[in-house]
Amino acid sequence: MNFPVLLFDSKTGRLIAKTKTNIFSKYKFKNIPVGVYVVKVGKFTKEVSVSTKNIKLDFNLSAPDGLMHHSDRFVYNAAKEIEEQTKGKDPGKNNQELMNWIAGEYYSYQGNTERKLMLCPNGVFYDSSESSYSGTMSDAGGNQTGAWGSGSADSGNGRWAIRGNKQSGTITFCYKGKDCNTVKYYAMKDNCFKINGITFCYKGKPRCR
Repeated sequence: MNFPVLLFDSKTGRLIAKTKTNIFSKYKFKNIPVGVYVVKVGKFTKEVSVSTKNIKLDFNLSAPDGLMHHSDRFVYNAAKEIEEQTKGKDPGKNNQELMNWIAGEYYSYQGNTERKLMLCPNGVFYDSSESSYSGTMSDAGGNQTGAWGSGSADSGNGRWAIRGNKQSGTITFCYKGKDCNTVKYYAMKDNCFKINGITFCYKGKPRCR
């Protein structure tokens, strides 16, 4: 949180914009003209080409190259790579018609936790969760002396299969490098589903290739 992120013009080296990460370690630059830029985070820099679409660029300050390899581009543009890395983790029998029907981008908001679930019709999935906690500090007289905040994030990807109908059934998630897990689902109102006890609501078509 509050880590500086800088955006430079690639040709001139001129500072275009600067911001800080929020409690989830996220940052955003808005209304950036088409062109080539350099994003600097700590000791790491990365050149990016901005066109007419949003770009997501993740940094991991503990990684040797500074880049996080579980970003959205890894799922949306590299489904075959995920499939190769999850080779041998077969989620089992699948209802392809049902998979096509339920495929989509889903969100869940419960308490301090936001969850995202991307179900692709080609059998690849991506999920992530972010939690935030905050509070205040007071002295013996009850006077507020400060405030604190913290956050945590987790993500995964792999292959999935579904069995059942449009009302209920099971979904098997096979995470990359982990064992498969079969959970129950059932349909709710307003394009929402209860999956493994968590309510996920449909946001839109899956952004998969």
